[in-house]
Amino acid sequence: MTLEEIGIIDKQFKLKFAICSQKENVRCSKLKDQIIENEVKLRIGHSAFLDLLKKHGIRFSVYEPISQRDLIFDFPDLRLLKRDQLFRIRLENEQLKLTFKGKRGLSRYSKRRIEIEENIGSKRATDILKRIGIQVSELPFTLEEIIKLLVQNGMNIVVEVVKERNPVILEGWHCKVYLDKVRDLGEFVEIEGEGADLLVDILGVSKAVVRESYAEMLARFSSNDSSY
Repeated sequence: MTLEEIGIIDKQFKLKFAICSQKENVRCSKLKDQIIENEVKLRIGHSAFLDLLKKHGIRFSVYEPISQRDLIFDFPDLRLLKRDQLFRIRLENEQLKLTFKGKRGLSRYSKRRIEIEENIGSKRATDILKRIGIQVSELPFTLEEIIKLLVQNGMNIVVEVVKERNPVILEGWHCKVYLDKVRDLGEFVEIEGEGADLLVDILGVSKAVVRESYAEMLARFSSNDSSY
């Protein structure tokens, strides 16, 4: 496939997705920090990926690793999983963040979904809980108290994802790249933003694309089925 053909396909998808996004936004209450996450996940070694960037003349800078711990919550009936939604608490650099992710839409390689993320203590953090059916006037500020609140409302931790993440900046590209080392899963690369599908084609790594989230992979490996 030529770069020209790849570009045409990418433009066609952007147009279709813009229409779908407008429909989705009508159904969703509007939040200032609501964004559309566009992500490709690759099961590939970090050295192999960086070598491919060099081979294709793409300049990059690798930054220091960030430690992340994600606690994925759901109800006993797994209603979020069944709706293809996700709710998590993320611990990163001594900060606590709440995240809600909506139903996924699939393109050629990437997943696109609504993502809302707020720091604990933000006035809009309670709006994230409304997305999953929990009404509170304010949130506590410690991890222990937040977990207690969620448990009181019928939720439990279903998966824990722990990883080291190295951000990578690509010169001349509008997408973000992360080198992830996930506990119990190994090395992966995530590409986020416009141009993710194009980068996959240029590097020739389409066979390394995985659709599952880290939480889904960990759940599958720890049980006999693909559910939590």
